[in-house]
Amino acid sequence: MIKSTLSPIPTNEPWPRQYVQKLVETALSANSIRFARALSEAWLDNFPGDLTFHFLLAKSWFALKRLNKATGIIKKVIDTDPEYLAAQRLYQKLLLSLKHPSLPIVNGDVYVLSGKYEGKIKLPKWSETLIYARRAINQENFQLAEKLTHEILGQDPPTPLGAITHIRAMIGSPINLSRPPISSLQKITEFYHKKWPSCLLFDLVLADTLLDTGQEDQAVSMIHHAASRDSSGQVAKRLWGPKHPYLNMWLKNMEARFDIPIPADVSTVLGWNQLPIGSSGSDEPLVQEEENNKLKTPFEFDINLIETKNKHGEKQKESESLESVKEQLERVAKRIKRPDLIQADGRYPVYVVFTTKQGLISKYGVDTAEMIDKELQQIVSAVRDKENWGAVLVYADDPICMAAFDLKPAKANDPWSLKLLISELDKKLGEKGSMIGSLLIIGGPDVVPYHMLPNPTDDIDAEVPSDNPYATRDENYFIPEWPTGRLPDGFGNDPGLLISVLRKISEYHWNQNHKNTNPFKIWIEQIIAFFKGKHNSKRKPFGFSAEAWLRASVSVYKTIGKPEEIVTSPPNGLSNGFSLSPYHLGYFNLHGLPDAPEWYGQSDPQTNQGEIYYPIAIHPNDLNNGKETGSHQTRVPKIVFTEACFGANIIDKIIDESLALKFIVSGTKVFIGSTAIAYGSIDMNLTSADLLGKTFWRFVKDGYTTGEALYRAKIFYAKEMHERNDYLDGEDQKTLISFIHFGDPLYHSPIFQKSYAKLKDQQADMGILRVKAPIEEINTVCDNCETWNDGDSIPPQVMAHVKAVVEQYLPTMSGAHVTVHQDEISCLNSESVCLNGSTSKKVTLKNHRVVVLNKQIKQAKHLHNRYARLTLDNSDKIVKISVSR
Repeated sequence: MIKSTLSPIPTNEPWPRQYVQKLVETALSANSIRFARALSEAWLDNFPGDLTFHFLLAKSWFALKRLNKATGIIKKVIDTDPEYLAAQRLYQKLLLSLKHPSLPIVNGDVYVLSGKYEGKIKLPKWSETLIYARRAINQENFQLAEKLTHEILGQDPPTPLGAITHIRAMIGSPINLSRPPISSLQKITEFYHKKWPSCLLFDLVLADTLLDTGQEDQAVSMIHHAASRDSSGQVAKRLWGPKHPYLNMWLKNMEARFDIPIPADVSTVLGWNQLPIGSSGSDEPLVQEEENNKLKTPFEFDINLIETKNKHGEKQKESESLESVKEQLERVAKRIKRPDLIQADGRYPVYVVFTTKQGLISKYGVDTAEMIDKELQQIVSAVRDKENWGAVLVYADDPICMAAFDLKPAKANDPWSLKLLISELDKKLGEKGSMIGSLLIIGGPDVVPYHMLPNPTDDIDAEVPSDNPYATRDENYFIPEWPTGRLPDGFGNDPGLLISVLRKISEYHWNQNHKNTNPFKIWIEQIIAFFKGKHNSKRKPFGFSAEAWLRASVSVYKTIGKPEEIVTSPPNGLSNGFSLSPYHLGYFNLHGLPDAPEWYGQSDPQTNQGEIYYPIAIHPNDLNNGKETGSHQTRVPKIVFTEACFGANIIDKIIDESLALKFIVSGTKVFIGSTAIAYGSIDMNLTSADLLGKTFWRFVKDGYTTGEALYRAKIFYAKEMHERNDYLDGEDQKTLISFIHFGDPLYHSPIFQKSYAKLKDQQADMGILRVKAPIEEINTVCDNCETWNDGDSIPPQVMAHVKAVVEQYLPTMSGAHVTVHQDEISCLNSESVCLNGSTSKKVTLKNHRVVVLNKQIKQAKHLHNRYARLTLDNSDKIVKISVSR
C-alpha cells in the first residue's frame, strides 16, 4: 500500500476544504458511503454553495442506490455549471440507470465537453457541430467558432452548452479585433440568461458587461450572489482564469471544524496508523437510516449530525472571510457615490425555524414535543430542497443545539435573551457566507414570548405585544431586517392546531419544489380547475369594511380588487348569509375589542342621521373550521389582513375566542393583524394601518412572499411617514410594532404566480435584499411624556374646530375626554432615556401638538373605547387625523 501524503489533523483544528474533499473521495473509493455522505452534508451546511461537494453528495446517494435523490442533486449542479464534466458524467450514469428519455441530450453534453466518443451511445445531431466550435475556440479561431454556434443555435438545442459556446466565441481573446461591442454582448447574454436562468456563467458575463457600462451596483451584487452559489469559484476561474480580477469576492481559505470520527477503512486507505479517539472500523453510527435523512430530535442530539455544524472558534482574518467581500462592496459603493449599494445582499439566505425546548416540553410534554420536532424537521428538509435556500432548526435554550453554532443558549422565557441570540446567530451565519433570510417562530407567547414593548401612544394599552425585535440585530426594533412569522397554537396544551399547520407548511414547500412544469399538463389542470369552479374562486379578493370607513377601505382595497366589490357593515355580516368561500385574499377593516371574539362594523353617521351603532360583522362561529355546514362548506381566504384593534390578540385565548386562531384552524395560510389598538384614516389620505395594509397588498401583488411583503411594507411605511413629518409619531410607532405575521413567511399567493416567478428570477440574479435601516437617524415622537394637559393650551376656537371635525365621523364623541401633547422628537441614536423606553435626546418639534379625544361607548355587554387623534401644526392647522379601529 502506498502511504498517502495526507496527514490527520489534530483534534479541535479546523479542516481545510482540500482535506475534507480528499476524505470524501477516499471514503467513496473505500466504499464507506455513509461517512462520505455525512461529511459532504456537514461541509455543505457550512458552505452551501460548494458545487464540488454537491457532486460528491450525489455520488454518495448514487452509491446507496438512491437514484432519484442523486439525480435531483446533480441536476441542480449541472443547471448551475453545465461545463462541469464530472457532474455531467454522473448525470449520464443516473439517466442510463433510470432509462430516462433525456439521456441522448446528456450524451451529447458529455461528448462535447470530453471530446471523446464513448462507445455505442446515441448522440444528437447538434453535438458534432458544437464540438468543432469548441475546438475552434481552443485554437483561437473565434470567427469560425461563432459561425458554427450560429448553425447550432438555429437548431435550438435543449442544452445551454450551445449558448455558452456562443458567448465564449464572442468574448474571444483580448487581442481579437472582431470582438463585438459590449452592448451587443450584454443583450445576447441577457437573452441567454432569461432562457437558462440557473446557469451561473451568464450571470458572470452579464455582471462583467454591466461594470463596463457603468452599472456597478447591479454588477457587484450579481458577482456577490454568484460567489454564494459557487463557493469555490470554479465557474469564474474557468471563465476568466485562476487569477481573475474579481477573485477577492470569493472566500480564500474555506475551512470548518468537525467532530465526525473517521472510519477505520478510510484511515487504512490513507495509511494512517492510528484511529482518532472514538472512531471504529464501522461507520454505522454516523448516519441514520431513515428514508428522508431525518435529524435526531433535540432530546437525543448527536453533535456530529446537528444542522449547520460550524465551530469556527476564532474569527477568520477579514481578508480571508466574508469581510473582504463586504469591503469590496463598500469600496465600489463609495466610488460610485451609492452607499445604499450594500443593501443588496447576495449572501445565501437561511430559513431559521426558531423555538424553545423548555417552552414546548412545559406546554405539551416530552412525547408531544418530540412529535412536533419531527414536523419541524420536515419543514427544514423541505425548505432546504428549495433552490438557493438553506434551513436550520434552532432550539434557542438547548445547550447542545446552540453548541453547533458555537453559541451559548438563551433563557427560554426571556425575550431579550432570545432576541440577542438571533442577532448572534445571524453573525455566525455571516461568517460562512449565509444570513437569516426568513425567521419562523414556533409556538405562541407561552413557548416563545412576545416582547412587551412600551406603548408609544396615549391610550388604554399598557404594553404592546410584538415580534419586531426578533427581526432586528440592534435596539431599533421599528425597522425590521428580515421577514418574520409566527405559528401560534392557542391557550392550553392541545397540539392539534400547531401540528396541523406544521404539516401543511412542509406539504406546501414539497409541492412547490416539485411543481409540475410541463406546459401541457399545467394547461389540462387549469381546464379541470375551471370546470370544477376553482378558477374564479382562486382569483377573487374579498373586502369587508365598517360603513364609516368605506372611503379609506376603498383606497386600500383597490390595490387587489374592484372598489365596488367591498362589503360593508352595516348592513352585512357573515351571520346573515355572507360566505367567504369564493375568495383567496381577505381584507378586513372592522372594529375589534380586547375582550370579545367578534369583529364589528360601524354605521356611517352621515347616512344614518348621526346615529352610531356597532353590529357584529363576523364571529368565530361563522367560520366553522372549514367543515360542512348544511349544504355548503365555509372556506376562508388564504391570506388575511385585518385592521381591527386586537385582531391578532391571542394571549390566553382558545381557538373560539380569537378570530385569528379560528381563521388559521379553518385553513388561512397567513394572518396579519394588530396585537393592540390599531389606528386608521377617515378618508383616502392614508396613514397607520390603512397605509401599511395598502403597501402590504401591493408587495403581495408584485409577487413577494407574505413575510417579505410585510417586512418591506413596514420599511416603506417608516420611510414614507418620516419623509412626511421628519419623525414617527406614536401611532406610527405602534403600527410598526403591533402588526404581526401569523403563518409561514415564505408563503406566496398563487394568483400572482407570474409576478412571483419573475421576482424569483431577479432574486436569483441579485440575491435576497437585506435592507439596512433606511433612515440614518430615526426621529420618534413621545406621546407618553410629561408635556400634556387637558386642552387648556389650545385656543377655544381651535378646540371647537377640532371637535367639529371629529363629530363628522364620531358624533358620539361629544363629551369625550381631551388631552393635548406637545410633540417631542426622540432620536434613537442619542444618549438619554425617553419615557417610552427608547434611548433618546429630546428636541422640541416646531410646536406640533397632538389632540387626543377618548370616549367609552357601551353597547350590549361590551365597552367600545374610541380614540381620535389630530395633529396640529404651529398655526393650529390640522395636518393629520386618525381614529382607532
